[in-house]
Amino acid sequence: LYFTTLCFMNNNWYDKYQTFINDKTEYDVLFYGSSHSLNTINPMQMWKDYCITSYNLSHPSSSIFMTYYALKETIKYHKPKIAIIDIYGINFRHKDNGDAFGYYHLMIDDFPLSRDKIDAIRDLYTDKEKQFELMFPFYSYHNSWTEHSPKTLFKNGIKRLFKKYTPHVKKGYALNSKVASNVNYANTKPVKINKDGIDFAKKIIAHCKENGVIPIFIFVPYLKQGNLSKYVEELHIIFKEEDIDFIDLREGIVDFRFDCADDSHLNPSGAKKVTEQLGKFLCEKYNFVDSKTKEQQHKWNLDYEKYKGYIFDEIQQQDDFLTLLMMLNHSEVFAKMLAKNDVVLSETENAFIFENKNEIYFERDDKIDCDIKVEIFSKTNGSLLFEKEFITKRDLLAKTS
Repeated sequence: LYFTTLCFMNNNWYDKYQTFINDKTEYDVLFYGSSHSLNTINPMQMWKDYCITSYNLSHPSSSIFMTYYALKETIKYHKPKIAIIDIYGINFRHKDNGDAFGYYHLMIDDFPLSRDKIDAIRDLYTDKEKQFELMFPFYSYHNSWTEHSPKTLFKNGIKRLFKKYTPHVKKGYALNSKVASNVNYANTKPVKINKDGIDFAKKIIAHCKENGVIPIFIFVPYLKQGNLSKYVEELHIIFKEEDIDFIDLREGIVDFRFDCADDSHLNPSGAKKVTEQLGKFLCEKYNFVDSKTKEQQHKWNLDYEKYKGYIFDEIQQQDDFLTLLMMLNHSEVFAKMLAKNDVVLSETENAFIFENKNEIYFERDDKIDCDIKVEIFSKTNGSLLFEKEFITKRDLLAKTS
């Protein structure tokens, strides 16, 4: 029954959590929160720019309640110097949140059954059937044999049984490679304060302090960010009493014209700016560089090279012109762009090329065989990585060489 459960379980988040659990490394910082921080805080950029080792343990639809239990479980494997917690999710429903059940499943499944895990499940769900399903995933996944071949399921079981996994090159971070169109800043009305959310913020602070971890809370920017302003006022009082840092990232960091994947999440352009701001804060207050051995630096530099390869592949796959412009706002690439004289760029495209801190060298040239030609280069050695051609009259479909 145990092995069959392993065969049937969902693999969506397996590599992320197994990389964290099994990787023999120590982390300066661990990040917790919902998809807001999942799509925003980039540990590999944090390493490259600030020599900070970190892992992003955020998870879609994670409430502050789930964040508390996730923190309790994960610091058993790696105790960081600092835990950074995004406050989004503080107003979520505590008990029996049906909307979050599937997301909680994907996180809880990848940690072994323990007293803390059972306590978390019983606290989050009063329904006995849901509790049983979270404790013993076979109950949930036993019909998976209808969707996959026996060979695939058997391989899945062997992989989990022997703790085999593909290392997560992004250290838990997830790119949301989209550009939201026609976005409008929405300062929505404040929500009613949920006392449970405030209480769990206090529990997170207490548990961190008991375990010698420094808690820092952040507010990740997003379009509808006004709906948590009352919580910020309440939390400021607690943070002052507890001498806890709170980093409000909402103003003056991202540009919503460029940095939104949708009305609630940032894309890699926004993630770069927020990660940069966090890295600066951490470096000004804490010393991370001198604490690394040569062996640790070598290992993380090798991991970064793998991450670079992943990023180059992601950029190469972009066939939408606007999304490509957004992805070029990465510290590892620069671009040369040629456009025919009769090509009219939209206001948004012009802004991406000339205003978004992208390193794009733009020229007009009627000799090219297409409407727009983009050459992407590696900043490390200046080598041409690939080029893309766009025909604007045919919906900017790209062909890559």
